[in-house]
Amino acid sequence: LNHTVEHFAQEERWMLATGFSADNCHAEHHATILETMRVVEAHYLDSDTTIITRMAEALAEWFPGHANSMDAGLAAHLKSVGFDSVTETLADPSAIQNVTMSGCGSVSCSS
Repeated sequence: LNHTVEHFAQEERWMLATGFSADNCHAEHHATILETMRVVEAHYLDSDTTIITRMAEALAEWFPGHANSMDAGLAAHLKSVGFDSVTETLADPSAIQNVTMSGCGSVSCSS
């Protein structure tokens, strides 16, 4: 859970730095997954130990689609605007248009 929180926060920083609105659907997907993971964690801590296996199976089913659409689209967007993910900076800040993107960052939904 902690790793996923950190990873999603990193992606969301990148989205904001490259023109996405804060309430874009990619970030909304992250919020939904984190909410589910927190509920599962609470059930697990309340002695429902089998719930972890069910969550792992559900995440294994969900993740490839998310990675192949939203994350792949985000990666393509980051590359197209010259974003450096190590320094979290743009080589040319004017590469970001004045329009704020509210889409999901997928290959088929980028604006």
